[in-house]
Amino acid sequence: MINRAVRRLVMTAKTDTSANRGQWICILGMFGSVLLGAIGGAYVASRPFLGGLTALSLFLSMVAIGMIVAEGFFSVEGLYGQRRRDLAAENIWTMLRDGSAPDNPFVLYLRPFSSTDAISETKVSAIPVQTSGGRQLIIGTDNLEFETQIEQAVRPIGTLVGLGDPLEHEGAGRIRLHDDIWQDAVRKLMHEATLIILLPSPDGGTRWEVETLLRSGLLQKAIIVDPPNHASRRKTYDPVSEWAEARRVFAEQGYTLPEDAPDGQLIWFGEGRAPADRHQLSLDEVADMRRFFKRIARQAA
Repeated sequence: MINRAVRRLVMTAKTDTSANRGQWICILGMFGSVLLGAIGGAYVASRPFLGGLTALSLFLSMVAIGMIVAEGFFSVEGLYGQRRRDLAAENIWTMLRDGSAPDNPFVLYLRPFSSTDAISETKVSAIPVQTSGGRQLIIGTDNLEFETQIEQAVRPIGTLVGLGDPLEHEGAGRIRLHDDIWQDAVRKLMHEATLIILLPSPDGGTRWEVETLLRSGLLQKAIIVDPPNHASRRKTYDPVSEWAEARRVFAEQGYTLPEDAPDGQLIWFGEGRAPADRHQLSLDEVADMRRFFKRIARQAA
């Protein structure tokens, strides 16, 4: 209930300016929550009638409450950021539909809907901390989600856009289309995109997108993604079988898609029917992916 209410609130932002304002309010809320939690905890703990253990417990409780509230603001700030990307994607499609060139370049993201929020991995890091008792390690974790990492990597090239519902996921800006026009829209988006990121699938609409891309002569500006097998965390999306079937679809059109790479890979065909460039995919190396995407974008221009 709370989540739906928050999303309805974020959806009321109809312009980039209002969504940006929402982000800044959330950022201020994050810092304010942590600060008030620390100040409130220090004030309560300093009361002379409290014992040492009680004072410490109250201080930690206040700080924890402040952190929890700050985490909530952080989540909402992410939704406002996604709302800005959705609005940018909607504006791109509106201009293309009306026969105008978009104000800014964009990257088209084609994928099976079953892959949404299904590819991620956890990065574990150890931070050394020097204390009076000697050196200690603090273990931290960070969730690396495929689409959000790709979105960050392509930012210098253009806005990442894909089909779907607004705010359905944090990553590519979503364009909502009716079933009777989505194929024409995809063709137009393919032609106008600076770069195309394709997560191939033999099923449904994605198969049509793959076949259309292969027949259109636009494959030279497409990067094919073979996701890391260990990062799949949903039974509804099996990257191994998806890739095997995708290879068959490519072969039917006369293209040679490489065998599955368990650790993941990025593939560029160029103007040929076999890969001209291949690059290992690592979700925690956004800068490395960014360099590869930028190099391919220059070669495909």
